[in-house]
Amino acid sequence: MKKINQKKISKVGLSLCLVMGMMASGVACSGKNAKDPTASSGSGLTTGAANATQASTEAPIDLEKYAVDLRTVKYQDYIKTDKLASVSFTKAELTPSDAYLKYQVTSKSMSALGTKTVERSVQAGDTVTLDYVGMINDIRFQGGTAKDATLGIGSQTFIDGFEEGLIGATIGKEVVLNLQFPEDYKEKDYAGKKCVFKCTVKKITTLTDDIKDEQVKAKTGFATLAEYQKSLEDAAAKSYRENAIWKKYVDSIEVTKEHEGLIEEYLMVQLSMVQSYATMYGVTRQIYIQNQLGFATEDEFKKYLTDYAKLFAKNKLATLALADLKNITCTDAEIKDKYAQIMKDTTASEEEVKKQNKERDVWFDILLKKTSEAVYAVNPQS
Repeated sequence: MKKINQKKISKVGLSLCLVMGMMASGVACSGKNAKDPTASSGSGLTTGAANATQASTEAPIDLEKYAVDLRTVKYQDYIKTDKLASVSFTKAELTPSDAYLKYQVTSKSMSALGTKTVERSVQAGDTVTLDYVGMINDIRFQGGTAKDATLGIGSQTFIDGFEEGLIGATIGKEVVLNLQFPEDYKEKDYAGKKCVFKCTVKKITTLTDDIKDEQVKAKTGFATLAEYQKSLEDAAAKSYRENAIWKKYVDSIEVTKEHEGLIEEYLMVQLSMVQSYATMYGVTRQIYIQNQLGFATEDEFKKYLTDYAKLFAKNKLATLALADLKNITCTDAEIKDKYAQIMKDTTASEEEVKKQNKERDVWFDILLKKTSEAVYAVNPQS
């Protein structure tokens, strides 16, 4: 699995902004726009007057205090970019597998048009419910065991070979997967090690076959299922290509010194989101972290998020470096035009708009958009 501690990830993952998503805007990751991490699990939280009073006395986090103005940051002080200019791509690197596309199309179609459970063997694109036990040298390892886990076949969620190994599996019959963790695996204790997973598929879910054109039109705006799914496939391929390009550029960069300000900014945004959910429940941030996210302390929660925070910081610094490489800048005129555009779409005053959209953030949004467009326009080698 890409992430080892399945229990904590199932809880925490829902409340995390994606790194690239967070890069784009501080407003985009405010509590009101984030996914509700309480939506799919029983919290065990207690509410009431006492807890509400306790929560109301907890001072909100002043995110402005932790905000980093990237216009003042010299990325050269934190990252080594000597390999950046020589990064190249092949078509194979930028082309998703058929299984990946199948899953992306099927899962989104299921969300829009409905699902059904089937008794056949597992196919690419299916979503399965399964139990699994992972072992290294015949010993179960932490985070390698789960019951009633949900996995998309082709989602590339777990380590290479796991999802592929389940294709053809039938409900109730154990499948043994002999795999190996990647050499660059995040958990160093497992990197490069051979492992065995014993898996039992318990349910297979796929797209319903009771779909009519009028339903597709009403739900998606497309005239037919084929047209809708072609649009999903094209979008998935584009997203895969862009993510692969960006990741390869970022991977070519070496962090020589962590930017503690950017790391702290990420952590405090996450805590602010948690606090907004805690307030909804009428409890303190600490109680929410313990009861809903499963961490003993706030420091433990922040420690868990540190790797995400470091990646967030690296991506922001990489944006500055790539903009420099591509000779991209953000002008005062572009910032002025962006504010004018925002003003067209809101009834708020100019003062309120600028309060909610700091100039430093508008500057970075523009820079990121222009830089992304430039780096995505690569011509891969054959």
